[in-house]
Amino acid sequence: MIQDKSNGRLEEIKSFAQKHKISNSFDEIYSLLENYTAKNHDVVLYRGYLPLSLEFSVSYQGEKIVGGNIIFQGMFDHKDMSSFAVSYSTGKEVSWKLEI
Repeated sequence: MIQDKSNGRLEEIKSFAQKHKISNSFDEIYSLLENYTAKNHDVVLYRGYLPLSLEFSVSYQGEKIVGGNIIFQGMFDHKDMSSFAVSYSTGKEVSWKLEI
């Protein structure tokens, strides 16, 4: 289970994504975090610094293994281009997953 400590930001993002018909982008990224919980990892969401953004931390047996951000990239003229992106770091590498 993902622990939500985002002070309402998660619901704000879900509502925004649904309203603008871009839920698929957010849901795909969110499912990556759900995959960790299926493997008995602890996932915690925090309010991000940017509008419509979240920070997350993934731990296993009390040790942080991944941290990162989910960021809304903005509205575009074509809704099929409006999307979310995720960045994450294991401490050894930093990666981005762009959803377009």
